[in-house]
Amino acid sequence: MKTLLKSTLVLLLAFTLQVTFASESPTKKPEVYEQLSNYLQDFPTDLVGSDTEVRISFMITSESEIVVLKTSSEELDKFVKRSLNYKKLVNHDMQVNTVYVLPVKLRQL
Repeated sequence: MKTLLKSTLVLLLAFTLQVTFASESPTKKPEVYEQLSNYLQDFPTDLVGSDTEVRISFMITSESEIVVLKTSSEELDKFVKRSLNYKKLVNHDMQVNTVYVLPVKLRQL
């Protein structure tokens, strides 16, 4: 019974995190996406196939810095953390110390 309850809570938490990022102000999203995209621009092509998707869990500090908590890809984890951790976001309206989940698709051109 405890395992079922824990599993349900984990699923509920995961759903809440996804909804949280989706509910942000639509006018600021493109700016935030563009900033994150610029930070992730130089990804290692040897680790990425034709299309690779990674889910990035992160939060914003009171100094507007990104802190990556985890990623869904062990191969790209170090790259994502090196590229995003403690980088500043400018002109955003994201809540401080709230966990956001961002799906990112990396493509080779």
